[in-house]
Amino acid sequence: MEHDFHDQQLKGRSFQHQDLSGANFSHANISGANFSDASLPDANLDSVKAGIAPTWALLLKTGLVVAVAISSLGAGYWGTLMGDWLPEIDSLAGRIFFCLIGIGLFGSSILIIIRNGLSITLPLFLVFVSIASSIFAIFSDFNPAMLGVFVVAIWIAINTTIVIAGAITAAVIQSLLKRFFRVALLIIMLVFIALGLYLSIAQGGEALYAQIWKLWIRVGVGIPVSIICVCLSLYVGAQAIAENRKYAMIYWFAIAISNYRSTSFRNADLTNADFSNANLRQADFRNANLTRTRWHQAKFLAQARTDEEYLEDPKIRQLVVSLNGREQNFDQFDLRGLNLDGADLTDASFIGAKLSGATLKDAKLDGAKLVQAQLYGADLSGASLTGAYIQDWSISTDTIFDNVQCDYVYMQLPTKIDPDPCRKPDKRNENFESGDFADFIEPIIKTLNLYQTQNIDLRVVAQQFKTLDLFHH
Repeated sequence: MEHDFHDQQLKGRSFQHQDLSGANFSHANISGANFSDASLPDANLDSVKAGIAPTWALLLKTGLVVAVAISSLGAGYWGTLMGDWLPEIDSLAGRIFFCLIGIGLFGSSILIIIRNGLSITLPLFLVFVSIASSIFAIFSDFNPAMLGVFVVAIWIAINTTIVIAGAITAAVIQSLLKRFFRVALLIIMLVFIALGLYLSIAQGGEALYAQIWKLWIRVGVGIPVSIICVCLSLYVGAQAIAENRKYAMIYWFAIAISNYRSTSFRNADLTNADFSNANLRQADFRNANLTRTRWHQAKFLAQARTDEEYLEDPKIRQLVVSLNGREQNFDQFDLRGLNLDGADLTDASFIGAKLSGATLKDAKLDGAKLVQAQLYGADLSGASLTGAYIQDWSISTDTIFDNVQCDYVYMQLPTKIDPDPCRKPDKRNENFESGDFADFIEPIIKTLNLYQTQNIDLRVVAQQFKTLDLFHH
């Protein structure tokens, strides 16, 4: 083979703009390799290992240690200082009041983040800080208590910023590093939290003991707030990597950071390429042609960068990786160009789904609901269609039905009154013999071909004939 890279070390290699049609990269290490704008149709990428370039990996891990240290130090330090920012309020009761208000609002922000995510929380924070800042600017000269409003707003804003920064860092860590490094960074985090708390209390010196209320705030409020900030960061980061849509912003940032200088397939042609069993933890597939690309048992595909491709949908990604869609609902899904060869789709529902250009060779579609499904140019060679519901399905002259296995089909969906509707063959005790399904479907193909040669728009025909059954005796 002209392009045989089987089991080779290709770290950091550039294949940009090259024609690698049918190339064999199976079991190769392609960490940091650049396949941008390359032509890779029918390429064998079975069991390849993607990743980031070694030099950048070292820099990124160093940066993560620094980020963990800074965010942990900030959580330990800034969480304790609200009391120091209320010098104009002489009343102890006033100070306690604003501290309690700050704690209450911070607690509320935590609940909002957990329940509604960041898409709602961040706008609320911005509005709150803006209003508080405006009130302070207008009334601070006349009423020292207005300073309390401003202090509370800034305190919450800083802690929220620490939470978001920590969440992004935690998400990058979980998407990038193995368990050993995660534990090591967790230990670093705890050390720097303790250091931040120590610096905060040590900075107060004797003044803290002269003003007991400040010491109470730093110890009684600061320590729990610091711990909450860190725990919330870890929670949000974990939820983001688990693709909780409430934290999509954190997920996007984490994937963008962890995939920088990674194995790049940007703008590459990966038509019919095979990534079976590949490790794709850091791979960039933005704007790549992924038509009929095979992903069976690919690992860490959720951590690859796949902006606006079908792989963005967790359910579709799970389907192309596991090839198990048994009894699942894909109604109205856009599944065009997917590689579902050998998939188990028994009793799955594809009502109104778009499957045009997909390959379904040897797929199990027994009992599948293909009502109004679009199968233009789909390849169903060797597929099993026994008991499938094909009411108003859309096929074309280039839909392939070679060697389809089928005992019978239904021309309509079942109802309570008729649970066995419009069965073909008509007699319940008869089944298609070998090759009968091809004979059954041939008149439809011929009719479609006739329309095509006469330049008739089938969409116009469909508006007048909702169900076209040519096979009733």
